Amino acid sequence: MNLKFLGYKVNESNLKVNDVPKGTVNFTVNPSIQMDIKKDPKNLVLAISVRVVGSDEKPSPFDLFVKVTGNFAVTQDSLDINKMRIESSRVLFPYVRAYVSSLTALSGMPPYVLPLIDFDAPINQGAPQPPQSAPKKSGIDGIKITPIDEV
Repeated sequence: MNLKFLGYKVNESNLKVNDVPKGTVNFTVNPSIQMDIKKDPKNLVLAISVRVVGSDEKPSPFDLFVKVTGNFAVTQDSLDINKMRIESSRVLFPYVRAYVSSLTALSGMPPYVLPLIDFDAPINQGAPQPPQSAPKKSGIDGIKITPIDEV
């Protein structure tokens, strides 16, 4: 690993348990996951935000917003930023999954577990694969990732 994990912090956490319309038994929870990255020559900061919001058409048993920031030391200067974002996401995302699961379970409802993300898997697995000369895309490419100035 070319990054050294220094730790993480939960910056923001909000859970609202919703009143579910009577007779509703099935839910489709569609989490929105955003990853923001900031890098300088010696450090990398990755912030993962998860948002779940229900609507009248698609009720959710809860509304949720969680933002977790991980800090990493860069141990290899020549490392590509895409490799760093995959590596740092692979390390930090399990902490986010565990936090969301614990938070929902402690609220008195069945725990909600975020889906697994295979950060090395190609996106659009059912779509035709690009020619071998094209750069390989990873599962993380399907998630919105933007640079940030401050976390």
